[in-house]
Amino acid sequence: MNLTNREKAGPVEALRSRYMFKEILSSLNMARSRCRHQVESRSRPDKYAEVRTRTAEIFSINRHRYGLSTRLIRSAGIAA
Repeated sequence: MNLTNREKAGPVEALRSRYMFKEILSSLNMARSRCRHQVESRSRPDKYAEVRTRTAEIFSINRHRYGLSTRLIRSAGIAA
């Protein structure tokens, strides 16, 4: 089963108190830097949260049609 680094980071942090950090990472075939990056990125707020919400609203308003919603997104100043 192929897991992403984001999916692997959760169990790594949970098992860290029981097992050696190096052993956990080697068993999941994950680099320490990737694990640290994933843990730190979870703690940061999503800087595009407002944009994602507004984009979803526009897409919904336009009956889930891509072309028209793209024009509205651009006119709303969300995308270039």
